[in-house]
Amino acid sequence: MIIEGDISVKAALKYNQRTVNVIIADEKRHDKGLHYVLKVAEEKKVPVELVNRKRVDELATGKTHGGLIADVEERRFQKLEDCLQGNTPFVSVVEGVEDPFNLGYIIRALYASGCTGLILKKREWKNVEPIILKSSAGAYDALTIHQSEDIPLAIRRLKEDGLYCYAAM
Repeated sequence: MIIEGDISVKAALKYNQRTVNVIIADEKRHDKGLHYVLKVAEEKKVPVELVNRKRVDELATGKTHGGLIADVEERRFQKLEDCLQGNTPFVSVVEGVEDPFNLGYIIRALYASGCTGLILKKREWKNVEPIILKSSAGAYDALTIHQSEDIPLAIRRLKEDGLYCYAAM
């Protein structure tokens, strides 16, 4: 799958939630952001292709890529226990959000507020991951996310671990 833009590509490289197969950048772009991406890609042994802008445009689905895209694998999700990071875990459960832009915005807000883990109902997100990643400003890859087949059971386990549970609609 193709992800687009500096923030999405940097998040994919930084947080190791997915495999980055190749980074594709506009050969005429020379700025601090791209140099950072190229440096990290070299450190992680991720191949880089410098191509003309027309080729980047052909591979991208959107128009806001800024001359930087990456071919990546699906995101890896964590176990429920992984959401219980730190001395004061802050875990959120999000249900019923179908729009990938809205989910991305929610993830961004949760990450910014210090959320340590997110529980989502198990679902196939592959086709909309680029949208979620971009609309979350990279937080989709930064946040620990668990996909649960049984949300009530996951909540019971969190309570057993000493977390208080609150609900909002």
